[in-house]
Amino acid sequence: MAAKLLGSNYVGIDISKEYIKDAKGRISNHLHYDEIVGEEVAKHIVERTFKDRKNNNANTGKYRSILLSQVKLL
Repeated sequence: MAAKLLGSNYVGIDISKEYIKDAKGRISNHLHYDEIVGEEVAKHIVERTFKDRKNNNANTGKYRSILLSQVKLL
């Protein structure tokens, strides 16, 4: 199901005819989940990599500001 929703190729193999029937039903109803998956995928788009943020002195973690203030004190 995940491969179908993400636009990837897939192969399904199972010995249980009942499971195959259920899987085919879920795959045929994949359009029902497209909007939900689209919203979740949009949340995980990387705008700047860790390396980019580090090179630009941007936030690289929640303790970054604490560590910098400690370094200045030393």
